Amino acid sequence: MTISNLSRLCSLLRAGFPEIDSGKDLALLLEIGSGEESGAEPTQKQLCLCGIASAATIRRRLNRLMARKLIRRKLNNHDGRSVTFCLSPAAARRLKLVCRSAKQMHW
Repeated sequence: MTISNLSRLCSLLRAGFPEIDSGKDLALLLEIGSGEESGAEPTQKQLCLCGIASAATIRRRLNRLMARKLIRRKLNNHDGRSVTFCLSPAAARRLKLVCRSAKQMHW
């Protein structure tokens, strides 16, 4: 992989999510998508432990992503007391499009 390929990948992500104006917001979105893909939707505490930002910043950014309808908050299936985060259907579709475009790139 070259630096120009990384640049093209960043351009794909920016084009797919024009409403995201921060790398930390994108990191949260990808972390939530990754957790959802592996079958373990992350909690706010797990997102804080990723080291993306402080707990207060994570909370603020999660609220912003929910307001932009990119992620959803839902009760944990196993424990009805805790809240997990998942991608909205629209955000999941857009991430899949970015993944398909990235796979078509000549690495």
